[in-house]
Amino acid sequence: MTSLHEVVTRKVWVIENIIKDQVGYYSSKVNDTYLVGFIDRIKRSEEKK
Repeated sequence: MTSLHEVVTRKVWVIENIIKDQVGYYSSKVNDTYLVGFIDRIKRSEEKK
């Protein structure tokens, strides 16, 4: 049986790998502020087409 900690840890790894693929590096902190800014930059770049 998989513990909640293992499930959450795997989800964090997925998020970190997506960010690394998009930005090219691992951020020292991935918190709500960072993610909101990251999503905002993605949305703004999509508008520039």
